[in-house]
Amino acid sequence: MQDRQTEIFAYLAGQMEEADRTAFEGALQADTALAEAVEKLRPVFTATRLQGQLHLKNQMQQWEQELGPEQSGRLRAFPRWMWGVAAAAVIGFFFLAYWINRPVPQGPDALYATYFEAFPPPINVRSEKADELTPWQIGAQAYMQGAYAQAAEAFAQSHDSLPDYLRNFYLAQALMARENPDFTQAVSLLQTVQSSDNDYQEAASWYMALIYIRREEYSRAKEILNGLKTYRQEEVEALLAQLP
Repeated sequence: MQDRQTEIFAYLAGQMEEADRTAFEGALQADTALAEAVEKLRPVFTATRLQGQLHLKNQMQQWEQELGPEQSGRLRAFPRWMWGVAAAAVIGFFFLAYWINRPVPQGPDALYATYFEAFPPPINVRSEKADELTPWQIGAQAYMQGAYAQAAEAFAQSHDSLPDYLRNFYLAQALMARENPDFTQAVSLLQTVQSSDNDYQEAASWYMALIYIRREEYSRAKEILNGLKTYRQEEVEALLAQLP
C-alpha cells in the first residue's frame, strides 16, 4: 500500500520516468479503485502545492527584506534551476506534512485568507500636467503601495474618462483588501463588472466566490466556481475540494 501511495504521489508530481508513467497509466485503465484514489488525491495535491508555492513566495519576500537591496539582488540572480529545486523541496514538504497531520477542512475565514490576493495594480498613466494627478491616478498609486483604504476613497471619487467596469473592479478590490473590508459594496460592484462584456468578468466572478465563502454562502460560491472554465483552474479545483 505504501509503495502504491508513493507511485501516486510521483505520478501527480510529474516525477515518474517515461516507462514507469506509461505502466502506471496502464494500471489506471485496468484498476478502477486505483483510478478513483488518484482522482481523490489530485485536488488535495493541487491545494498542497499551492500552499507550498505561497510559503516559498512569502519566505523569499522575508529574505529580501532582511538582506537589503544589494544582497536581495544577488538572491534573485541565482540560477532558475536552483529555485526549481527549492520549490520542489518546499512543495514536497507540505505534501508530506499533509499526510502526516491530515488537517480538518478550513473554516471560511481561513479559506478566504488563503486564496484572497489583491489583483495586480492598474496601469497608472500620468496626466499631461506632471504636477496634477487625477483621483484614478492617486488611487492607482495608493493601491500599488498597499494603501487600500486610501485607494478606495480615490477610486470612489474617480470620474475620469474610464470604463465603469474598470473603476468598479478596482474599487471592489480595494474594499476587499483594506483593513476593514466592505464585502456588501464589493459584491455590488463586482456584479456590475460581471454583467458587462469586459476582460475582468472571470476575475470578478472569482472574487465574488471568495466573498460568498467568507460569508459561508457555499452553494453560491460553488455555483460561481463551477462556472469558471479557464480562470485560475488549479486554485478553483483546490478550493472546491475544501468546501463543505
